Amino acid sequence: MNGSTARTATGPPARALLLGFGAIAVVGLNLRLTLAVVSPLLPQIQQDYRLGSAQGGLTTTAAVLMFGLAAPLAPALVTRFQPDRVLLLGLALVVAGGSLRAVAGPVPFYAGMVVLGLGIALLNVVMPVIVKRDFPRAVGVVTGLYTSALNVGSAAAAAVAVPLARQVGGWR
Repeated sequence: MNGSTARTATGPPARALLLGFGAIAVVGLNLRLTLAVVSPLLPQIQQDYRLGSAQGGLTTTAAVLMFGLAAPLAPALVTRFQPDRVLLLGLALVVAGGSLRAVAGPVPFYAGMVVLGLGIALLNVVMPVIVKRDFPRAVGVVTGLYTSALNVGSAAAAAVAVPLARQVGGWR
């Protein structure tokens, strides 16, 4: 038997664990970066859409408001549709929201922020459920990996947003 696929006496193959850790890290790295890039780019967004200070503040507030509104609904979705399906729905909403936000105009931008917020709210609830289900003997380690990935992804996105926008010729 190949050592990378050998089943341990206490759990799944090492390869499956590594894949699971990697998937958790990738979701964590990408989850909040869609919001973290907005603040450094806000002056460009405001200028592009001719937004005032209050309208500019609403850009991130819309997503955060969705966290509070959608998070209480997420456990019912997890119970009804199972965690994996809610995970896919959350990821699809994040992709859809990011794509919608890139469409020209303030209305698609705000709509994208709302959809992003909904997707992130679902993922904020379902990821710990998946970690506890799939890594019952390493909940602390995997939660630490996920939390670290959230922070690294956010910090990296915020750090490169403005230079990248300059390099490619615009914030979108």
